[in-house]
Amino acid sequence: SRTTRHLIRQEHVRDVVTHVLGQKKDQDRAVCVPDLLEGVLYCGVFDGHGRNGETRAELATVELPKLLRAELEKHGSPDGSG
Repeated sequence: SRTTRHLIRQEHVRDVVTHVLGQKKDQDRAVCVPDLLEGVLYCGVFDGHGRNGETRAELATVELPKLLRAELEKHGSPDGSG
């Protein structure tokens, strides 16, 4: 029947798209560092997009806390005490 052929075509298109593009990956990453510095809690959520989005989000969870800690240590804590 026409309805059956239509359903088969929709399934086929979905399968082809999945095959060509691959399964969509979760590209989101999150990090929480309880003591970035004394009394400083750091949390971040990174929403990766596009090709290698998960790799870029993962890099941000690892490297951004290090960079932030280094800058805060160089320029003093956010409360102005150090």
